[in-house]
Amino acid sequence: AFIKPYKDFIHPLTGRIHATYRQLNRNGVGRFSAADPNIQQWPREPRFRRLFRAGEGRVLIIADYSAIEMRIMAWLSKDPTLMEVFQKGIDPHRHTASLVLRKPPEEVTKEDRQLAKAVNFGLIYGMSAEKFQSYAKWSYGVDLTLQEAEEFRRRYFGAYQGVSRWHEHQNRRAREALEVRTASGRARRWVAPTMPPT
Repeated sequence: AFIKPYKDFIHPLTGRIHATYRQLNRNGVGRFSAADPNIQQWPREPRFRRLFRAGEGRVLIIADYSAIEMRIMAWLSKDPTLMEVFQKGIDPHRHTASLVLRKPPEEVTKEDRQLAKAVNFGLIYGMSAEKFQSYAKWSYGVDLTLQEAEEFRRRYFGAYQGVSRWHEHQNRRAREALEVRTASGRARRWVAPTMPPT
C-alpha cells in the first residue's frame, strides 16, 4: 500500500523517480519539502531504503549535520544556554532532557532523549502545545497528554529564554510589518487576513 503510489511516479524514459522540491511548501511554511512524490517521508527500514539505487557511475550519500536546526537557533537567538551546549560539545538532546525532566544528565535514559528530540525539533519552530503533542507522537513515537505537552513547552522556553525572546520578537515583527526575513534579508510576506495565529 505504501509503495504502490510511488510506482506511478516512475519516469517512462529514465525509469527513475524525479520528485519536485520546494523551498516554500504550498501552505507557505518556510521549510524545504518534496512532492510528487514526497520522498522525504520514506520509511527508514532497510527493506524500503534498499529500493533507492544510484544511477550507473553515481553514488548516493547521506549528509546529516548533527542538530543543525538547533545550531542555527543558537546562532539566531544568541541563547546563552544553547550556545554553551554547542561550544562545549554537550549532547543537546541529553541536555534538554535533563532540563525539562529535571533530572541529572547521567540519569537521562534513551526514552528521555527521544522525548527531548521531539521537544528540541518541535519547539524551536514555536509549536503550540497541541501541535507539539501531535508532532511528538507521529515523529518520535512519544505519547504525551496535553497537560504534559504544555508543561514541557513551558519548561523548554524557561530553560532557553533567549529562544523564547527570539520567537516573541519574530512574532511581534511579523504582526507589525506582515513579514519575516531570513538572516540574509529574504522576505516572506503575508496579506493581513492570512497572517498566522499567535
